Amino acid sequence: MDYSLFPILSKFERLTWRADNPNLGECRCPGHEDSTNSLHVTIKHCDDGVTKLMLKCHAGCQNADILRAMGEGFSSLFPDRTKQPKSQSAGKGGAASAGANGKADPKLVKVYDYHDANGKLLHQTLRWEPKHFTQRRIAEPNTVYQIKGQDRKSFRDPHGNWWINSLSGIEPVIYRLPEILKADPRKIIFLCEGEKDADNLRQKFGVYATTVPMGAGKWRPSYTATFRGRRVIIIPDTDKPRKGQTDPAANAGYDGARRVATELVKVALEVRICYLPNLFNLAPKWDLSDWLAAGGTKAQFLEACNEAPVLGINHPGLIPAGMTAAESESAMQTPPQAADADSSQLPAVIPPFTLDAFNQPLRGQIYNVIETADGFEPISMRGIMHQFRKVTDNWPKRVGKALFYVDKDNSIDPHFYPIQWLPSASSLFGWAGSYSGSPIAFAKTAGCHNKEEVFAEFQRTGEMYESVEQYPHEPRVPEVYYACKEQQEWVSTRPGCLYELVARFSPAEPVDYDLIIAFLATLVWGGPGGQRPLFVITSDSGRGAGKTTFASLLTSIVGGSLQLSSQADDQIIRQRLLSPEGMEKRTTLLDNVKSLKFSWAEFEALITSEKISGKQMYVGEASRVNRITYVITINGPSLSTDLAQRAITIKLGKPVHTGDWLADTAKFISENKTNIIAELLELLRQPIKPLQANTRWGNWETAVLCRLDNAERCQEVIRARQMALDAEQDESNLILEHFEKQLLKNNMRTDYDKILISSGTAAEWLCEALGEKHSKASAGRMLAQKINEGRLPRISKTENPERIDQSNRRERGFWWTPENWQEGGSVVRPGGLATFDVDELVAF
Repeated sequence: MDYSLFPILSKFERLTWRADNPNLGECRCPGHEDSTNSLHVTIKHCDDGVTKLMLKCHAGCQNADILRAMGEGFSSLFPDRTKQPKSQSAGKGGAASAGANGKADPKLVKVYDYHDANGKLLHQTLRWEPKHFTQRRIAEPNTVYQIKGQDRKSFRDPHGNWWINSLSGIEPVIYRLPEILKADPRKIIFLCEGEKDADNLRQKFGVYATTVPMGAGKWRPSYTATFRGRRVIIIPDTDKPRKGQTDPAANAGYDGARRVATELVKVALEVRICYLPNLFNLAPKWDLSDWLAAGGTKAQFLEACNEAPVLGINHPGLIPAGMTAAESESAMQTPPQAADADSSQLPAVIPPFTLDAFNQPLRGQIYNVIETADGFEPISMRGIMHQFRKVTDNWPKRVGKALFYVDKDNSIDPHFYPIQWLPSASSLFGWAGSYSGSPIAFAKTAGCHNKEEVFAEFQRTGEMYESVEQYPHEPRVPEVYYACKEQQEWVSTRPGCLYELVARFSPAEPVDYDLIIAFLATLVWGGPGGQRPLFVITSDSGRGAGKTTFASLLTSIVGGSLQLSSQADDQIIRQRLLSPEGMEKRTTLLDNVKSLKFSWAEFEALITSEKISGKQMYVGEASRVNRITYVITINGPSLSTDLAQRAITIKLGKPVHTGDWLADTAKFISENKTNIIAELLELLRQPIKPLQANTRWGNWETAVLCRLDNAERCQEVIRARQMALDAEQDESNLILEHFEKQLLKNNMRTDYDKILISSGTAAEWLCEALGEKHSKASAGRMLAQKINEGRLPRISKTENPERIDQSNRRERGFWWTPENWQEGGSVVRPGGLATFDVDELVAF
């Protein structure tokens, strides 16, 4: 495709091409106020290979007027001057056609499309001759955008797409993104320096190849996330050596590859940098396409890739993003001596793997100045961060802005690692001094970065996770840092201990045995946030059934629960859930709820929220994914409709325990915690047994409940108990019973006749049924709401005023309708067979 005409064609308004002639288009003429597409645009391909544009305005505008209105000149009609014979393209003296600045007009030679994950065109890279590149993105039609302080209006290309010449306002993606996302994870992804290299590698060798817009120097964190869990080989350009360097490897292309690799090793399964051998004596500044064009074969290419070493996170050849190659090379040499914050003496550098008097490793020293020939020179922030991470093995990491460290060296239980939160600069550097085995050498002089600035930089750039968890999930959540053994290492050494644990309790019915297992499995389920039901622990035996003990013991398997109070403020609860202690909890317990009808709107919303947001101490605004399992213990549960619909009830029977049952069960859990968790993980990997229909908890039912043998029976019991929990349905039943009682009291045939009840009478009966006082209007609204919710199946509102009251006014009311009533019968007054007006039969 010849792109040379795109710049001028994109400026025509409403340009459309004829179906019978793709080289003939019609559009609005910019030379006058046009509403009829009077301008014809023709693309002509001449015999000598020249492409030119011909304009014809049927309203009489001259070409010069049209071009002037577009800000163009006649040269725009002949963009491909380079293909013209000298007699046509040369002026006086044979000089080639040039633009206003004396240089040849740029020619668009290639457009590279970038699509989002769904295959939708998102942005483009345009390659021009003389060689340079520009970027543009999809824009709204005829819209003005502020780009670097200037107004730019979107324009349309010949294909009808609207563009703005900038990537501002969007998150760019990698080249061939949909193809890369669909690739088998076992396949290698080749990361090239440019779209041309990626296309040539894909076409020549049939491998997965990609690049990023504007090169490695514009690498973004979003690109890194795309390669999570992937095998990546980076193919850099071989540029000229950096100024002052004689080593051919010290060039910008290799530097960019090392900088990108530094980011990828944090998330990718495997990262290599393949430095292609110069087998063909190519001149400096050559790339993959040049190497292929010179005769590079697939065998030679694969041999070079296989020889490339797999890079680790602390590989000495990596360059942190934003750090100069010179700083990196300096940091990779013998660590420079540092100025002590309180002394001008320079301590000797500690050799690696040296142990201190407490037999702890001395890992190095963290400092903010280095010694030079002229004295002491402050280290850049990049250099400090690089040295800090090197000494601390790439710690700390962060959740939002909260920094943390996982202590894998001092764990009591080999399955779980302690989580240490670092809420301040002093805690960060105190830990770093302890971890490194050396005093922190930070000079407090002008021009040097201080500890608070380093702490803030870690809050901004530290490796970020959604959360840090001390217990595993099934399935594993990629965005979570697990401070425990890897998933595959969880194997039960005492098969059956999960069921042995459940047998220690007293389920009221056999189905409760399965519901207890479902509850335990929910604690390690790695499903989305806000998709876990509320578990209500109750007993028909009343007090002494061990509901609180049940909840406390079982939640201790995953670190216990956060105790809540129904009197607590919603913001305080969120603050506690976002505290360091709360962030490590997977369950909350609302214990021993005492209410005839428990209703709490904020708590209802909390259960189904995908994320929990609020204030975090020492940090500010924070959030966490709501993978919390909420538990209530209650006697005689009666909940609001919203809570009842969110609840799964587990009933306990009257316990028969020995005196040492509690201590013995706690000891059993402590000794077999890892085995219980391993069996729960294995349960969640079992094949599902699909249900005939799902409820609002479809995700949970599919992932957890369907792993049980009696899933259908469990679902039936859950639904029945939800209805029993619903206090508002109990009210509705009371209303129905009282209305029917009053009608029968006055000799009405409630199972046969359709009966009209006035609004006033209905209000009185509702107050009597509930033992409450309501005005006529309030009672009417309450009845109307329950009717709309389907809670009063035999009562309905009258559509129009059906009767005249004693004041000769039309009055609305309610119909009592028998269960098998057939509409269409005539409406008659007392003495008829179909419909009765209760107020005309009963004197009140």
